[in-house]
Amino acid sequence: MATLSSSEADTRVQSFSFVQTGEGNSSWTLRASEAELFEKIQIARLRDITATMPYGNEGQVLIKGDTGEISSDKKDFFIRKNKGLMTIELKNRYSVETSGLRWNEGQRVLFSQGPVHISGLGAEIDGNELAILVDEEEMTVIGDVKALVY
Repeated sequence: MATLSSSEADTRVQSFSFVQTGEGNSSWTLRASEAELFEKIQIARLRDITATMPYGNEGQVLIKGDTGEISSDKKDFFIRKNKGLMTIELKNRYSVETSGLRWNEGQRVLFSQGPVHISGLGAEIDGNELAILVDEEEMTVIGDVKALVY
């Protein structure tokens, strides 16, 4: 998103929470231990983040990361791990490992920020990028894809 200096922040908040609703229901929730708000450009820079969102009809995606940003006007966000990989467990017994994820609210898609590894149900898949359509429970791996089925 944006390159911002802490000295430019309008407000600093402890225990930041953002709930996106759609059709009267909670669509997804993002929480952070700290946030720096940049009101003019409608961005919040976040630390120690947890996001939850629906996955299909009954499941939920839980994402935890070290740093990220949310655009309060577009409702897009990204979350990343500063060291190592984040692991996202999906209800269909697949797990996804990547260094970060970006949410596009308009498309309702999670995109990986870098290489991705998926494992579960007798398969392992590696690729350069991943797109997760959370409403449809579909994953698409893109670029230099390698799959092992056992």
